[in-house]
Amino acid sequence: MVVLGFIVLALAVAAVCVLIGANTGDVDVSALGGTWTVQMYWLVIAGVVLTAAAMLGILLIVLGGARARRQRTRRRELERENRRLASQVGEPTEASSSGSKRPVEGETRHVQPAPEAFPPAPQPATPNYTAPTYSNPPAGPSN
Repeated sequence: MVVLGFIVLALAVAAVCVLIGANTGDVDVSALGGTWTVQMYWLVIAGVVLTAAAMLGILLIVLGGARARRQRTRRRELERENRRLASQVGEPTEASSSGSKRPVEGETRHVQPAPEAFPPAPQPATPNYTAPTYSNPPAGPSN
């Protein structure tokens, strides 16, 4: 499989070299509100870079999914081991002491927050401002 991968990679590099060498003419490129005249091989290079970026993104998605599956499996194994060890010692496990269990697929666990967890929202303050009273009217421009 690794050898096949190296063969495909070598063929791809050879194809890119042929495309770059064969496309030496000029072409107008309009993007982002501007127009540039570039040699044709730069479009091939841009295509290769964009393809590599897309493949990297797909690879990251696949690796992230695999990592999440491994973590879920490991967490389940640790929970089983925790229950087994707790039963050997004779102590209730954390899940069994609270009376709740892990939800089964398709089941949703609804958790109600404690009343003191969210204090009531503060009411907007009313200003205690009163307009000043003047004994003499303010001086204004005289006509």
